[in-house]
Amino acid sequence: MKTTANTLKALDGARVVLPRKDPRRCEVRVLRARTLEKMKRREEAWKFFEQALDCSGDSLAVATFSGGRNRLRAGALDRAIELLTQHIETFGDRTTADDATVLLSQAYRKKGEHERADGLLLDQLGKWPEGDMVDEATWALVWPRVQSGSWEEVVTMADQVIDRAPRETTYRAEGRVGYWRARSLSILDRHEEAREGYREVLNSFPLSWYALLAHARLRESSPELAETALRGAIAQSAPAPDPLVKIPEAAWSNDHFRRGIELLRLGLDKAAARELKAADIPVGTSDARTLKWIRAALFDRVGVHDRAVSLTRPLEPSFGAAWPVGYHRQLWEISHPRGYRPLVERWAETREIDPHWVWSIIREESGFNADIESWANAIGLMQIIMPTAK
Repeated sequence: MKTTANTLKALDGARVVLPRKDPRRCEVRVLRARTLEKMKRREEAWKFFEQALDCSGDSLAVATFSGGRNRLRAGALDRAIELLTQHIETFGDRTTADDATVLLSQAYRKKGEHERADGLLLDQLGKWPEGDMVDEATWALVWPRVQSGSWEEVVTMADQVIDRAPRETTYRAEGRVGYWRARSLSILDRHEEAREGYREVLNSFPLSWYALLAHARLRESSPELAETALRGAIAQSAPAPDPLVKIPEAAWSNDHFRRGIELLRLGLDKAAARELKAADIPVGTSDARTLKWIRAALFDRVGVHDRAVSLTRPLEPSFGAAWPVGYHRQLWEISHPRGYRPLVERWAETREIDPHWVWSIIREESGFNADIESWANAIGLMQIIMPTAK
């Protein structure tokens, strides 16, 4: 909060010293508006977004997008629609255009204009089938129908969505639309179609949350069927080639990399980390993946699990598409380490909880960095605030 207050003070100073017609005054307006927005001072932020609507270029782009979102959150739906529409029409080539489309659909949905909202989202999937808002758009089309229990509509809409965007783009959403399509078919007593849908989710998104749900639904129908489907999914799982087979030649010829290896052998992990970080190794795309896994494996070997996790977390969508069998199991173990094992197992047994649950919390909350502290004063591996700890 102190930092944002200082930011506002600095922006006020800039506004005073800049000449009235200086274009930088527009930048000051939008920066002030965005700062106030972060401080949850929405109405104050809106005043500056509104002033920036007289600007052009980047400032106008921010004013129409962020200002439109501001009005949507404030419930001023007509003004939100006006600004977001202006943003899409004027700045359709920007990365925020698909975000603005999702927000615009929300405004129409709140006004009860559901067909218009659906049309916008379906058009978005056609325009930006691989954009970063695909998952948001697909869920905004399917979830309202799930909430209302309109199961026939869920199936119909899911078919349209899958036709335009066959796969979700984020690891944690994979298989969501397919799962709810199958679930709806089950509720409609179209059980064979539902079972086929569950099997498809299990095969196409084998290690997603929705694959787990699909397997659970198959078990309800038949444990034998679920086991057969699971074995089939594992058999179909096709991991990429093992990235740990060979260190790229470009790495071996790098002095920093070689020194990092030797320092790791000596147990000097901090010094090794500096050397490995300094190793600027020009490699092709496939070798870059290999090199990242090799670095992660080296850090994992000497117990520097936070660095291993930070390196492999962005790789989840690729290695998470195959079951942890054979060599591929090693990649999963590097990315999901069991660090601080004696400590975790001793206290997990004392508290009568599953140690794997503890490791999963640690991975998500601190990434195995024991020194990290959040803005809310949560500390330690599990990021717990002191009153909770006590």
